[in-house]
Amino acid sequence: MLATHGFYLPLDPQYRAGKSWFENLTLPLAVGDEAVNPLRRSGVLLAGCNREPESADDDGVLTGLDVLGLDLRGCELAVLSACESGLGEVRDGEGVGGLRQAFLAAGAERVMSTLWQVPDLESARLMARCFELQATGRPAAAALREAQREAVARRRDKNAAAHPFFWAAYTLTGRPDNSRL
Repeated sequence: MLATHGFYLPLDPQYRAGKSWFENLTLPLAVGDEAVNPLRRSGVLLAGCNREPESADDDGVLTGLDVLGLDLRGCELAVLSACESGLGEVRDGEGVGGLRQAFLAAGAERVMSTLWQVPDLESARLMARCFELQATGRPAAAALREAQREAVARRRDKNAAAHPFFWAAYTLTGRPDNSRL
């Protein structure tokens, strides 16, 4: 599980120059063809991402392209509790490129990720409940759905409404878990 800040950067002139929208962070990008690669524009921020890298391999940014170099065979579930970790770019003849797809291509069977910027507290509660449910034997899809339904009920009880922003960002992609949902 990665619980951090994730990103998917749209292709724009500022990004082509190698600067991201993160203050004080320059992603290790080349200009030209490599800068348009959606796997270079998606990732998560790790320790050290906001300081000068000591080496090219120690920049604190894990991009989709970096993930492709991992051997994740045997990983049943990769959880990316990070903003926009499920976004990508549709490319003709290639499908969708992004962080979620990189984890699947590297061998993870399933990836839980988000489609927009998620609020920290609600995400922490949702993920904690999802893991509790999985620990009791529920498959990931069923656990996520039940945790989301409980989040909806809590928000309705508290606010008389349950806007999807707070609970619906999480998705599960990959191999079915072969169970009744």
